Amino acid sequence: MHSKPYLVGPLARLNLNLDRLPDSVRDLLDRTGLKFPSRNMFHSIVARAVELYLAISEAIRLLENYQLPDSPFVEVQAAAGIGFGCTEAPRGILWHRYETDSDGQIV
Repeated sequence: MHSKPYLVGPLARLNLNLDRLPDSVRDLLDRTGLKFPSRNMFHSIVARAVELYLAISEAIRLLENYQLPDSPFVEVQAAAGIGFGCTEAPRGILWHRYETDSDGQIV
């Protein structure tokens, strides 16, 4: 186990993903004059703003390019099986695991 502190949250995500930002978002971030990666916790609010800007920009892009599908759903054949998933949120990790029978009913 390491005895050194480490950074989590929006600033850590921004520090780790600077190279993945779209050019328009990176240019906007560069204009703030702040240097990244950063260990200054006061820059977390800027990091959170970048995440919000990126999310809103992506939502606009998706909506502008959205095309109504021919059908609002895809037919699915029921089958027995097991499905699971996991999401991370501020309140902690949420695990789901479901098993279905051959009629698609939850066991």
